[in-house]
Amino acid sequence: MASSAAFLSAPRTGAYNASKAAIVSLSETLRIELLGHGIGVSVACPGYFPSNLLESMDEEEGKLKDRVKGLMARSEVSAADIAAGILDAVEKNRFWIHPHRQERRLWYLERFSP
Repeated sequence: MASSAAFLSAPRTGAYNASKAAIVSLSETLRIELLGHGIGVSVACPGYFPSNLLESMDEEEGKLKDRVKGLMARSEVSAADIAAGILDAVEKNRFWIHPHRQERRLWYLERFSP
C-alpha cells in the first residue's frame, strides 16, 4: 500500500512521501523479479480518504492535521471502495491502482509530463 504521496510530494511530509515512493520502487522491482514465477505485484496509490491516519500525526502538526482532515472529509471514495478496487485490480493483475480520479489524473501528468 503506497499512496499518491509517492508522486505528489506535498510539503512538510518528506518522510511520509519518501516511504511511499520507496514502496512504489520496491513493488516495481518485485513485479519484475517475480514475473517468471507466476507471482503478480500491484501497488495501490490512493489519495486521502477517511481512515485512522490522523491518529499517527503529532499534535504539533496542527495546521497540516486540519488540512488532511478536510481532504479526508471531501474524499470521493471510502476505505471499502479502495479495498474493492484493490481486489479487482489484483484479480486482473494490474500493477498501478489509483482509486481517486483526481490523483489518477495527477499521476498521468507527473508520469508523462514531468
